[in-house]
Amino acid sequence: MFNSPNLSDNSNVLSDRGVVVVSTQKGTKNALETGRTFATLFADMDLRLRLLVARTENEFKRLMWEHMKKRVKDREKKEKSKR
Repeated sequence: MFNSPNLSDNSNVLSDRGVVVVSTQKGTKNALETGRTFATLFADMDLRLRLLVARTENEFKRLMWEHMKKRVKDREKKEKSKR
């Protein structure tokens, strides 16, 4: 599992119509931060390869959604192990 430094501990991962959005406590995200977030997501070679073979927009969105849910689950598991 790779580390995701651009998804801070204060972030909540949300999805709106298949677009992954990371909401932080400050309530805004500039273009650089958004770019870094997507760079972190696309740093996962497995995700990139699966997205490349997606045949439809809905399949692409589904793959992003599943990846996002896995990342959230992994983060929650990591936080529980720290307690």
